[in-house]
Amino acid sequence: MKYYDMHEDVYKQLAAKDKISWDGQTDPKELFNHEINQAIGEKLPEFFNSYEGLCAVDLGTGTGTCALNLAKLGFKVRGFDLSETAIGLAKENAKALGVEASFEVSDITKIVTTDKVDLVVDSSLLHCLVYKEDRNNFFRVAHDLLKDEGLLFLHTMIEAKDMSEMLDRDYLVYEDHILYSTGPDRWEMDWQEVQGKRVFPHRWITTIDLLTEEVRRAGFKIVHSKLEPQERSTGTLCAWLKKI
Repeated sequence: MKYYDMHEDVYKQLAAKDKISWDGQTDPKELFNHEINQAIGEKLPEFFNSYEGLCAVDLGTGTGTCALNLAKLGFKVRGFDLSETAIGLAKENAKALGVEASFEVSDITKIVTTDKVDLVVDSSLLHCLVYKEDRNNFFRVAHDLLKDEGLLFLHTMIEAKDMSEMLDRDYLVYEDHILYSTGPDRWEMDWQEVQGKRVFPHRWITTIDLLTEEVRRAGFKIVHSKLEPQERSTGTLCAWLKKI
């Protein structure tokens, strides 16, 4: 089991409590106000004069937070997620909001497509991909999906000098840009011993310099970025990428 396979269990727990998003919201309308939609909205009008007729793909869509907002704006949107429960909730959210979007259960690192779209969105998925092969496949899929002048939007964790609030938790360990977590023995995880604890890879938290090099190797360049710092925790990087 890889860490992101566990998301299905989390979404099942959320659904059992009548929650409609990863953040535990109960009102579908609140999805439009999510920070990722606010971040996209800051620059989207500068890149596209009109959204009608444009196509977008939301990778790691979860319950449709970003996909539904883009559909509301006029994009034709497809959302992919590994969690069957999340995709079910996304479809329910679409009905509740009266918004049309297509949602599919899929491991996005294995997508093979000839479709070409104007926008690909990373819905906070990239930092969940803790294996280099999966990260390489993420960028391959995004590159294959995009038109030559298309855009990739990243919403990802960035390493900070002070992450003490996060690392004060006994169940987390950070080393070589990987955040590890402890967990119950019943989980069939990629268990490792790090700093004297039995842990599994939980998040990939890179630096801006390393991410810049990573996207360059993947055939992209950053055309705009904004770092949102958090006190004693990771920062959040919102970056717009184009194919080289």
